[in-house]
Amino acid sequence: MEPRYCDLSCNINWSILTPSCGNVGVNPLFGQLLTDPDIHRQYIEYVRDFTVTVLDNASFISQIQSQLEAIRDLVVDDEGYDGATYFDRQASGTDEWDFGSAGTAFLPMVRARTEVLLEQLDAIEGGELAWDEGIGTSSEKCPDWQKHTST
Repeated sequence: MEPRYCDLSCNINWSILTPSCGNVGVNPLFGQLLTDPDIHRQYIEYVRDFTVTVLDNASFISQIQSQLEAIRDLVVDDEGYDGATYFDRQASGTDEWDFGSAGTAFLPMVRARTEVLLEQLDAIEGGELAWDEGIGTSSEKCPDWQKHTST
C-alpha cells in the first residue's frame, strides 16, 4: 500500500509545478487553476517573487534568527516541549535540517528549500523543467522535481 504521507525530503525537493500531493488535475483547490497554462505561469511568477523577495532575503532570515534567539531560553526551559533539545539546531547556521522522527530544523530547512526553489525556477526558465500532463495527472505523492527534468 502506498504511504499516505511523504517523507521529510519532500519538504525540500517537492516540485513547485504540482503544489498538491497527488494528481493536481483532480485537486479541488488547485486543479481548475493550475491546469490552465496562463494561470500556471502566473503561479510560477508568484513563487519566484516570494522566493526571491522573502525566502532568499538576508534581512528576513536575520529577523527570524533574532526571534529564535529571543525565545531560546523560554523554549529550552519548557518541560512540555519535546523538541527543546533540538532547539539550538532550529536556529543553526548548519545545513542539517532532517532529524528523522524528531522533525526538522526550521532555518536550515528554509535555506535548503530556498536553494532548491531557485534551482527549480532556473530549470523552468531554462526549459529543463516544464509542466506536462505526466506531472499534472500523476498520482505520485510529493513528486521530486529532479525526476521530471530534461537533463
